Amino acid sequence: MGITRGLIKPLSGFFILAMCIAYNQQIGLVVAKAVFKFGEIFSSVISPIFLRILGI
Repeated sequence: MGITRGLIKPLSGFFILAMCIAYNQQIGLVVAKAVFKFGEIFSSVISPIFLRILGI
């Protein structure tokens, strides 16, 4: 019983750490997709304006 009780705390800590890492990777992926999409929209809207200003 003592060995099992001694293992539960480190294992639960490891599980929480693993969940946090997985959650952060998901958030990172969503942020990366959002930044990429923003970059696409920004370039499609702003580039023609700058090209007209430059006369290209």
